[in-house]
Amino acid sequence: MTDTERKLEPDAMEPDTSSHPLEDHPEYVFAIGMISLEAVAIELRLALLLARALTIPLRTAQVLYLTAKAEATRIEIFRNAASAALAVPAAKSHSELDGRKSALSQTLIRF
Repeated sequence: MTDTERKLEPDAMEPDTSSHPLEDHPEYVFAIGMISLEAVAIELRLALLLARALTIPLRTAQVLYLTAKAEATRIEIFRNAASAALAVPAAKSHSELDGRKSALSQTLIRF
């Protein structure tokens, strides 16, 4: 067997010594990590906003919101829930609706 053939043949006993292209750029790895953390923080805050809009426990809102894998679906869930929560039902008083709007406004300000 030639050296070239030996290099092309995978050997289960040898560890993989190939390196990732980002190993030489730790500043990029750090930036990518920070962006990922910020994306997660935004998703969790949107789940909090959903919980406030529907007046449901945060854990329930997280499960509802984070179950959808696609971002567009998550935003659609949030929009529909917010629309339903802020709709003026005939039997509810305006003071209760104002309280919900105030709670949502406070959450949005912190967001």
